[in-house]
Amino acid sequence: MREDCIFDNSSITKSLFMPFTVSHTVAVIPLYKYLGKYGAMSPLIIGSMTPDIAYITPFLVHQRMDSHSLIGLYLFCIPMGLTVYFLYHFLMAPVITSVLPKFIQKHLGSHLFQGKLPDIPSHVLVLSLVVGALTHIIWDFFTHETGLPQFIHWMDVPLTAIDGYDIMPYRVLQHFSSLFGLALLVFWGMRWLNRNKNQTAKITHNTADSGWRASSSLKMTAFLVVAISSVLAGVFFGLKHMPETEVMYGLYGAQVFLRFAIVGGATAFLTSTMAMGLYYQYRIRSGF
Repeated sequence: MREDCIFDNSSITKSLFMPFTVSHTVAVIPLYKYLGKYGAMSPLIIGSMTPDIAYITPFLVHQRMDSHSLIGLYLFCIPMGLTVYFLYHFLMAPVITSVLPKFIQKHLGSHLFQGKLPDIPSHVLVLSLVVGALTHIIWDFFTHETGLPQFIHWMDVPLTAIDGYDIMPYRVLQHFSSLFGLALLVFWGMRWLNRNKNQTAKITHNTADSGWRASSSLKMTAFLVVAISSVLAGVFFGLKHMPETEVMYGLYGAQVFLRFAIVGGATAFLTSTMAMGLYYQYRIRSGF
């Protein structure tokens, strides 16, 4: 449930979920071509994940609004989406793109390596963020207990119980749709790689058009800082919030661990990537 603070241990018994936020991007990728000149890929993807940012910034939403509601769409998702959009392109994109394999880099726009914004009209930016967030809200309406299960009785009746943990129909739908979304993203990614690996890139990234390129040592440092901090934070928060019950090592405990490990790791990933991004910006602007 979205009203539960992710760092409030007392809320664990109220709601358990597997926060595969990245799965939500699968809903907006097909919409990109249908939106035409009114759609842009990066704000669509950012918008599709924005409602779940409330989990790692609880002080902005909890007790005041629900980021997964129509009110939250305007009061939280749009301003937060714009914030993440600018932070991503200025700080995160240069770090992430620098550690990607070269055969992927050559298909990416040079603005991603420079920490610059893409040429997207403001109305397209906002519309794409709204459409992305709406797909997230609609998806969760069908797979969370605060949505459709409130109106359809059988969705809120346990199918069975394992280790004292009730298996609810809406949770099965939630987890299945998340895993299906992840699998589809992997499939699309592999298909894109196979289709483009032997093609000439439409946009070539090189020293001339970017003006700066991360050295091998800087890329390795960035990768290690982000990877190690994300793993350590994930394990720490997962273990820290494990329930002190007799089913600690059962299904209940595993789900609680994964919940906090994923969110803790994601928080560390974002913060460490932005921290490295600040140094990247310093290097870019200094020209060395």
